[in-house]
Order: sequence, then C-alpha cells, then structure tokens
Amino acid sequence: MVEASPLLPGVLDYLTQAEQLGLKVGVASSSNNDWVEGHLRRRDLLGYVDAVTTRDDVANVKPDPELFLTAVARLSSKPERAVAIE
Repeated sequence: MVEASPLLPGVLDYLTQAEQLGLKVGVASSSNNDWVEGHLRRRDLLGYVDAVTTRDDVANVKPDPELFLTAVARLSSKPERAVAIE
C-alpha cells in the first residue's frame, strides 16, 4: 500500500526549501533501516536526507525519545534547535 500511495503534497516542497536554506534533514523511524532507506530511495528522496536513524540504531523506539535524540545528534545539532514533523 505504501508503494502504491503518491508522495504526500508538500513533502518535496519542504525538502527542497530545507536544502535551499542549508537546513539539515534527518529521518527517525521505528521501522528497520532497509525498509526506510529503500522507501526513500524508491521515492528519490534519499539525497535530501542527511541522516537516517531507525530501530536498528537504538535500544528503545517511540514513545521513548532515544530515537529522536540519536537522530538530532547525528545531525550535529541539539534538541532545542530541532523540529520534528510527523
């Protein structure tokens, strides 16, 4: 179903604007790395992403904050300087 669904409106616009503004983009997902990177690759979005963090990278996933904190750290940033878009 995911592969058959179109990219949601606005997603590519957000990624393009982030790139133009020099903002770093990370993906944090409770799915495994193969699925996440494969999905981003199929959608031609992987090039917009600076860091991918998945359940394969942490001991605890959502709702535990470890996934998000690890993603922010991989972007060399701090939580108070990050925005999460679900």
